[in-house]
Amino acid sequence: MYMNVNMSGKRISALKDEMLKAKLDGVIYASGANFVYFLDATDYIWQRTSETKLPFTPGYSEDALNYPDAMLYVPLDGEPQILNTPWRAKYLAHLGYKMVTTYKDRYVEKFKTIIRGKRIGIGHPCAKFLKEMLENVDPTIEVTDAEWIGDKLRKIKDEKEVELLRHAAKITDMAMAATVEMMKPGVTAREVEDFIIRFGEEHGATDLAFEPNAIFTCKGSHTSRADMGLPKTRQFLPGTTAAFDFGFVLNGYSSDYGRSFHCGKAPQEYVDAYKALQEGEVYAVEHIVPGESNINDVYRNIQKSVEKTSSGYLLQYKEDGTNGHQIGIDVHELPWLYYPVENELLYPNMVFCSEPKMWFLGDCYMRVEDMILVTEKGAEFLTTFDRDLFEINL
Repeated sequence: MYMNVNMSGKRISALKDEMLKAKLDGVIYASGANFVYFLDATDYIWQRTSETKLPFTPGYSEDALNYPDAMLYVPLDGEPQILNTPWRAKYLAHLGYKMVTTYKDRYVEKFKTIIRGKRIGIGHPCAKFLKEMLENVDPTIEVTDAEWIGDKLRKIKDEKEVELLRHAAKITDMAMAATVEMMKPGVTAREVEDFIIRFGEEHGATDLAFEPNAIFTCKGSHTSRADMGLPKTRQFLPGTTAAFDFGFVLNGYSSDYGRSFHCGKAPQEYVDAYKALQEGEVYAVEHIVPGESNINDVYRNIQKSVEKTSSGYLLQYKEDGTNGHQIGIDVHELPWLYYPVENELLYPNMVFCSEPKMWFLGDCYMRVEDMILVTEKGAEFLTTFDRDLFEINL
C-alpha cells in the first residue's frame, strides 16, 4: 500500500497496469504533464511550453525542458519514488511518496542504487537527458517511449480534473468580458494582449497556456494568410476586426479560448459569417453522441452548418494545421481534431477545444474557440461567453 492513497495512488495503479501490458520494468517521468498527473501535484510549477503535442511532432522535442529538477520513477514491482534536487524537496514532500534528494550531478549515482529491470520507459520531457542518464546508469538498459501511457490515461478526465478545467474556463470567460470592456477605439493589439496577461495574474494564473494573441485585421490589410494580422502597434479603429486566441494555467490545468469582434458597424457579410461560425460550433456540439461520434465529426458538422449560410472561407486541416485538440494539464493534448485524418471516438469526460476559423482573404479573419466537455448524454460548453456579441463600440 502506497503512503499516498488518494487520486495519485489510483492513477499510478492504472499506470502499472499499462506497464505490465507493455512489458516495462519501470518508467521515469521528468518535470512535465505526466509527472504532475501521476503525482496529482497540481501545485507543482515547471517551465511550460505550448509546443508539447503539436500535429507535426509526436510530443515534446528532445531538447525541450532538457534538465529535470524532479523525476518520478515507478518500478513495476515496488514503491514509486521521487528523485529531486534539494530546492525542490520542500515542494514535493507533502505528496507522501519516498523521496531521494540529491544534486543533478549525482542523478546517475542515485539511480544506480534504485533502478530495477532492463526495460525502462521514459516520457518526452527531458528525453535526451534521460536517455543519456540511463546509458550511464547501465548500458544494457533498453530505453523505450512511455509518453503514450500518460497520453492514453489522460484522455478521460476524472471528476477533479473536470472541475479544475471548468474553473479555468470560467476565468477565461471572465477575461474575455473584461477585455471587451477595455477595447476602446485607439487601443493597440499589444495593449490588449498585455491586459489579458495582467487579468490572468490578478485571478490566480501561475502561467500562460501560450502567448495571448489579439489578431487585428481590416479591409486591405493583407493579401494572404502568410500576412496574418496587422502589426501589434496598430490601433483598434472602426472597420477593424479582432480575433482572439488565449489561455491561462490555473491550479495546474490549462484553458484555451477564442472569440472575434468588430469595431463599429460591420459589413453584413462579416456579421453573417460570424453568426454562421458560432452556429456551426453549437451545431457540432449538439450532435455529439458519446461512444458513437468520431472526433473528426466535430469539424465535419461545423462545415456542414457553416456552408449553408456563409460565403466566408472556412479554414480546414489542410490549410490551417488543426481544428482543435484535447486539453488538460497541457494546453495541447492528444488526440487532435483533425479532419478527416484522426479516427477516434469521443467518450464521456473527454475535454477538447474546437477552433474553427473564417477567412475573407485581404479583408477579415475571425475565429471561435471553445472548451467542450463530453458528457454521458452529449456534450456541454465549458466556455459560454456571449455568442451574439460581434459589433462593439457602436
